[in-house]
Amino acid sequence: MSNATSPTPEWFDRAWNHPFETHTIPVEGADIRVLTWGDRGKPGLLMVHGGLAHAEWWRFLAPLFADDYFIAALDLSGHGDSGHRDNYGGFWPKEVMAVHRDIGFADRPVLVGHSMGGLMTAYCAATFPEAWSGALICDSPITRFPEGTPDPDSPSAGPRIRHYPDLETAVERFRLLPAQPCANDFIVDAIARASLKRSEGGWTWKFDPHVFETSDRRSVKPFLSQIACPWWLLRGSDSTLVGNEVRVDLNELGLNFVPLVAIPEAHHHVVLDQPLAFTAVLRAFLASIGHV
Repeated sequence: MSNATSPTPEWFDRAWNHPFETHTIPVEGADIRVLTWGDRGKPGLLMVHGGLAHAEWWRFLAPLFADDYFIAALDLSGHGDSGHRDNYGGFWPKEVMAVHRDIGFADRPVLVGHSMGGLMTAYCAATFPEAWSGALICDSPITRFPEGTPDPDSPSAGPRIRHYPDLETAVERFRLLPAQPCANDFIVDAIARASLKRSEGGWTWKFDPHVFETSDRRSVKPFLSQIACPWWLLRGSDSTLVGNEVRVDLNELGLNFVPLVAIPEAHHHVVLDQPLAFTAVLRAFLASIGHV
C-alpha cells in the first residue's frame, strides 16, 4: 500500500511542500509539537489527528486554507514528534487547550478532529464552550465507542517496539487502522514516511507503543448535548467505524439539528480517501457559520 504507484497530483505536491512553522509548547511535562500555516491575523483552525497518527496527516490539507486562515495542527503526546508520557490519562484535552491558548489565534478558532481527534474535539467543544467558533468532527465514534484490539499484524499492536533495517522496509510495513483500501497511495506513502524516525536499531514508528495502555478512552456521548458552538459530523460512506446509526443516536439525544454529511467512496480515513471532498465540506461548514 505504501509504495506509491499512482501519479501524484500537482495540488498534493504543492501542498505537501508548502512551508510551515514548527513550534514547541510544554504541557505538564511533555513537549508538544505544533505545525502552523498562514497569517495569525486571520480566522483560526485547530486540527487534531487520530490515534497513532500525527500532525502531518493535515500537511497536505492545511495549506489549501492558508490564504484565508491561520491553521495549527498538533502532535498529541505519544504521537509524532511530541514527548511521551508514563501515563496519558486526561492529558490530550489539556494539550489541545494549551495550543488554543498559546499558539496565537486572533479570535476563537474552529476545531477540526478526525477519529480519536474527533473525540477530543467533541470533549473540548463541550467542556470549553467559550473557546470555539465551531467544530467539525470527522468519522469519529462519538456515540458508540468501539470495542476490540488492534490487528496483531499492525505496527500498533502489542507493547514491543518494532525496528526495521531501512526506510523502505519500514514504509512497506505501514498499515491503516482500521484496515481499509486507499486508492491514493501517494498520500499513504507520504504519511508513512512522516510516521517514522531513525533509531539505534534502524527505523521505527514515532508513536509510543504503550500510548493506549493508560489513555483515557471513555465515551464522549454524555458530553454531546453540552456542545454550544455550531458543529457538523462528517463520515465516510463506507466507514466501518461510523455508520448510519449515528443519525439515530444523535436524534435520540435531541441533536437532530446537527448535520451528518456522508462523503461517497470514502472509508474511515476520509482525509486520505477523498481529501478534496473533505476540503469542500470544511469550507461549506466555515461559510455556514460565517468563519471567513
